[in-house]
Amino acid sequence: MKKKYDYRFNRPTPSDKEIQKHMDFDALLQQHQKKQPKEVSFRPALKYVYWAAAAVLLLFNGIYLYKEYQEEQMRQERFAMIGLEEPLVTLSSLEEDTI
Repeated sequence: MKKKYDYRFNRPTPSDKEIQKHMDFDALLQQHQKKQPKEVSFRPALKYVYWAAAAVLLLFNGIYLYKEYQEEQMRQERFAMIGLEEPLVTLSSLEEDTI
């Protein structure tokens, strides 16, 4: 791979006009004073905090649903081992008996 260096030996010296053109310090000062300082905003960082909080909530919700699913599967397996398809006593049957 060939390196593309730009060596400039014996460059011509700039003329006095060219030097004076680059030494316009009043225009440089005005240009600097026109620039307003940029206000620091935390909104972009806050956006990432919201996304992270949403991701954590989704993760916890997924873990909760998975645990519930596992408990239901274990409950069904226990009833299948006994030979029942449903539990004998349910909340709705208890409410009907008390009324």
